[in-house]
Amino acid sequence: MTLTKLQKKFAEGIALGMKQGQAARYAGYSEKSADTQAYNNMKNVEILAFADELIEAQKSILKRRFSGLASVAVDKTIDILQDVDASPQARLNAAKMILDYAGMEEPKQLNVTADVNQSNPFEGLTTDELRKLIDDG
Repeated sequence: MTLTKLQKKFAEGIALGMKQGQAARYAGYSEKSADTQAYNNMKNVEILAFADELIEAQKSILKRRFSGLASVAVDKTIDILQDVDASPQARLNAAKMILDYAGMEEPKQLNVTADVNQSNPFEGLTTDELRKLIDDG
C-alpha cells in the first residue's frame, strides 16, 4: 500500500517529535478528525516504518554534520591542555574531557575504616638519649 500525502506528512510530524494529535493537525487532518486519524495512523505499520526512516535520515544528517566537529573539539581540547598560558582549572577541565572522551571514568571514592596500632620505637627514651641519637646521625 502506498502512503497518502496526509499519511506521509503525519509521519513527518511524528519524526519531528510532535505528539500524535499535533502531527495529525500538522499533516492537514481536520480538527474534528485529527485525534481519531492519529490513533488509526499509529496502528499503521507502514506509516510507522516511514516515520522511522525519516528519523534515521535525520540522525544520519546530524552525524555527518557533527562528525567533523567532534575531531575539531578534541583537537581544541588538547591545545588547551598543552597551553602553558591556560589557567590550571582550564587545563584540568580539558584533561577530564579528554579522559571522558577516551572512556575513562573518574575514580570512585573509597572509604576505609581500620584499627591501626602504632608503636613508637623511641618511646621510653629520655630527652638526652634522643639528643644523642640525633647527634650520632
